Amino acid sequence: MTARLSVAHVPARTPYARKLVSQSIDLVNGTRHGSEVVPRDLTLDWLMAHRPLDWFDVMHLHHIEFEDVSLLRRVLDACADTRRRVVFAAHDILPVFGDAGSYQEKLATLVDHSVAFVCLTRGSGDAIEAAFGSGVVAAVIPHGYVVPPACAPSSPATGRTAVCHLLFGSLRANRDLATVLYNWRFGSRQQDTNLRLLLRAPGPVTLAQERDRWDLLAAMATASRRPHVEVLPFPGDADVIRAAATCDTVLLPYRWGSHSGQLELAFDLGLVPVT
Repeated sequence: MTARLSVAHVPARTPYARKLVSQSIDLVNGTRHGSEVVPRDLTLDWLMAHRPLDWFDVMHLHHIEFEDVSLLRRVLDACADTRRRVVFAAHDILPVFGDAGSYQEKLATLVDHSVAFVCLTRGSGDAIEAAFGSGVVAAVIPHGYVVPPACAPSSPATGRTAVCHLLFGSLRANRDLATVLYNWRFGSRQQDTNLRLLLRAPGPVTLAQERDRWDLLAAMATASRRPHVEVLPFPGDADVIRAAATCDTVLLPYRWGSHSGQLELAFDLGLVPVT
């Protein structure tokens, strides 16, 4: 029998991390470590406070935008001391949060520590290799199902005549919310359509960066019953399926980005992606 791998996600709050399970993988987050429970939202600080790092096999870095580069180096050194493998999910080759310079420094730190990169597209893998040389270990592993086919609504548009657009996720800087709202709200060809927004609730850090978008959305939602806005800390599968069941399209108003799991979401749910 093949030995099972124990994986520590940093962090594991997103569905993309929590769904990385198989008969060969055990999720460490949420399990007991001595007298404590490994946090779902595992941090580098928590790891450093619980050395030696011999209580998992693989550390999966889900994102690094908010991490301090010196702390990142110390954690990677601690993993090397106990021969723990590290994998980084390179969702984007440009940072969604923070500046490009510090993000590139963090990527270079990962390369220097022989961290394995997982890219979601061949294009992003090529860009990583072009930036850091052929010595970088980069595997291309596309997203799997966001919503399993058995859970998806069979016919989202049944019984409706008005087109409904879905905007889902967070209001990051690389998503052009203003253009979507103004053109939908005032466009003469959109007067008979509906717009549904299922948004991830902002935290203190992200709200400071997203304030202008939230203020615009609040002003438009206050002035009119259009659009329909719902905010949740982390929308789960059931929330997404419920919202998608009333919609026909998924809007992807990206200014930049190397990939979006919402493209798979659109395919899973039988909606038309508009980008």
